[in-house]
Amino acid sequence: MQAIIDAVSSLVQTAYPDYDIYLEEMQEGFSRPSFSVVFIQETQTDKNQHFYARNIILYVIFNAALNANNNPDKAMQYTVYENIRELFSSGFFSIGDRKIKIRQITGGPKGKEIYLGFNLDTTESRPEPSGQTELAGSVQIQFDM
Repeated sequence: MQAIIDAVSSLVQTAYPDYDIYLEEMQEGFSRPSFSVVFIQETQTDKNQHFYARNIILYVIFNAALNANNNPDKAMQYTVYENIRELFSSGFFSIGDRKIKIRQITGGPKGKEIYLGFNLDTTESRPEPSGQTELAGSVQIQFDM
């Protein structure tokens, strides 16, 4: 999970290198403009003995600068929203040699912030069981007729 959050944060940081990115709950006195990358939920579905699918929902929240009336700069919000949406518009992003599929992007303004929600799909492999299991040396079958 942390690798996915780090990859999303890194992509946002490439577009906005001068903005802080927060990966935990916002505290008093955070800087603006900035971003928050927030984990919302995950579901896991078993595919077979060796693989399982993960669906992950993350939010990228843009904390816009506030004007003298303590309101966000709406033009800046929408520009950043469009830029971040475009950054993820390819339908996937990479983590090393893996691709994380972006199933859906949602978003919009909420309070003084604007957010993009990412619905992500990935398939993971299960680790091989540790330890050896015993194999039967021979099997004897007897049929009575």
